Amino acid sequence: MKTIYILGYNIYAVATAIILRNFFGYNADVRIVDLKKQGSNVPVVMDSKLIKIILDLNDISVEQFLKETNGVPVVGSVYKNFYKKGSLHIKTNDTANEDLLVYKKALNPKMTSEEEIEYTSKLASQLKGNLIDKNINDDYAFTFDSIKATNFLCKEVFQKNLEGRIIDCNIKNIVYEENGYIRFLETSINRGLPLKAGLYIDCSDDLFKHKPEQTHYNNSLITASFPYKNKKEQIINSRCYIAKDNGYIMERCLWNRIEVNYFFNKHYLTGKQATFVTGDHILKSHRIYYKHFDIKDIVKNSNYNYYNKDVIDFTYNNNWVEPLIDNPLDILIKKVFKLVDLFEDGVIFSQMYKNHFNEECRKIDREAEKNYLMFLSKTENNYNSYWNKIFEADVVTALDLKNCVKDIIRHKTFDPEYYEKLWEKELLFLDNYNNMTDKLERTITFMERINK
Repeated sequence: MKTIYILGYNIYAVATAIILRNFFGYNADVRIVDLKKQGSNVPVVMDSKLIKIILDLNDISVEQFLKETNGVPVVGSVYKNFYKKGSLHIKTNDTANEDLLVYKKALNPKMTSEEEIEYTSKLASQLKGNLIDKNINDDYAFTFDSIKATNFLCKEVFQKNLEGRIIDCNIKNIVYEENGYIRFLETSINRGLPLKAGLYIDCSDDLFKHKPEQTHYNNSLITASFPYKNKKEQIINSRCYIAKDNGYIMERCLWNRIEVNYFFNKHYLTGKQATFVTGDHILKSHRIYYKHFDIKDIVKNSNYNYYNKDVIDFTYNNNWVEPLIDNPLDILIKKVFKLVDLFEDGVIFSQMYKNHFNEECRKIDREAEKNYLMFLSKTENNYNSYWNKIFEADVVTALDLKNCVKDIIRHKTFDPEYYEKLWEKELLFLDNYNNMTDKLERTITFMERINK
């Protein structure tokens, strides 16, 4: 493989290009194709823990990254009203101590050590009764502006340090071979100059015709962003999740502003109602009357094979995960390193290796789904129909069971009799499963069965 085109210009495309460039060096030509008129579904504000790997590989300091991206270090998450109304749960990035508030001295270049200790201590006092562990590790993540991060990493790392190339153009047409592989991409350069590569990695979201499907749980999102009124009092080193009657709110701090996201299911309330919930939360929590809301649907690509022919689907929609526990960017970075493992074996065009890569990607997706379900299995929050459907294990498992059956149909057999027998067998299992009283036991048992 001599040429790899990364299609799209966003943090997904740049992170993928940098990792592959780090791996290949000058043995392959890794290029980013900046599609000027193609949009991106990648949100402006992103979270990532694994972005530190990219920084470390390329000698970029944390301080510099935070400064260039309005970033804030994140040492944990706070969950309000999830177990039941009025409850508070703290989960740190140190998973071995998730029930304790474990904070480190955050690396924020614009704060003195004294100020830093003051507000991390303040946060600890607010959330966990003055409990703070002095033996703090460096297990932290970042919240940052993805547009600024894209521009910074592309310029300073991909182009400057790694001497990577960017092609600015629009794709007019995709010309295929009879076997389904891409013959070339017709571009807007020089009256249709063709682009030909050994591998195309799609990070653009709308270049190829993906078939979107609604997510299982929340299918709509409201976004609001506003500056601090009193930064010293408002900025914190954690993500905050607040359960509402028909969804949950996620609050994140950047250095220059706060972003509020409301994840909800539009089958239970309208966009207008969701806007009111979001605005009411902002008014009560931050004393700001906000009315410039952005509402969009949450979808996931139905293309279950990431590597198909000579195209890899690394789009945002294909790597979506509910951000309660994991985050989409880290899911993407994990899959890129699985791709590197594939290249190391050297048989990248073998269908067997492509199938192996697709299965490894699906394992990453299932693990994120499992983490999500494990968190939800602990809740006692079942005070209306929305939470009953989202959190009740028998309903959640029914959704996953259908997906399991879909996998078998798509990848193993399309025998209707086999399908019916499988379904009957799993329904018998569910009868025993529903007799389990402990929600955590039920979730673990079901996920183990899915993995088998």
